[in-house]
Amino acid sequence: MVSIKCSCGCNTTSSETHKFIDCCVCKKIYLHSCAELSITEIRTIKSKKGVSWSCRNCNILSSDINDLKAAILSLRNDLAAREKSAGIDDEAFEELLAELGDRNNRKQNIIMFGVPESDTHDANTRRSRELETVQAVLKALPSGMNTDHIEVHRIGRFVPDKRRPIKVRLSSSREAHTVLKHAKRLRENEQYKHKYIA
Repeated sequence: MVSIKCSCGCNTTSSETHKFIDCCVCKKIYLHSCAELSITEIRTIKSKKGVSWSCRNCNILSSDINDLKAAILSLRNDLAAREKSAGIDDEAFEELLAELGDRNNRKQNIIMFGVPESDTHDANTRRSRELETVQAVLKALPSGMNTDHIEVHRIGRFVPDKRRPIKVRLSSSREAHTVLKHAKRLRENEQYKHKYIA
């Protein structure tokens, strides 16, 4: 018998194929409990023509894609309306695009408060320590996010005995949303209960 392994990372393997379901988008295979489906629901989905199931990651990705499509359509409509009204010049159009790009980029940012200032005078060492601290705080959250591709930057001028906030740029607005959703859990962690995320 062929043994099937669940794609969610739980490392469950089984030869009972009726307990597994394939995502119709990414084609990964999930155990019924990891897919949050009963075996009866899996049988029903598999037996009905035209009925499919997609995993949580693909649903989120699909939602993000639909949001982007809606934003693009909105931009096209705005552009068409502006061109009809008074004729938009290139400079104003470039400013509009830059503003929309800035807004989208800001959605990837979070602000972390309460991280002590490093006592070293070397900027690279200070930034490296701040990055390590921010990564440790984010890993303490139940979001399970990858912190390898984040950027950190202190906001404001250095003032002795004052902790400047840190702007953290994540790899996506979805990650920022997930972190903000779980941020209140830091209060439950003795080591990080004086760190705040906004």
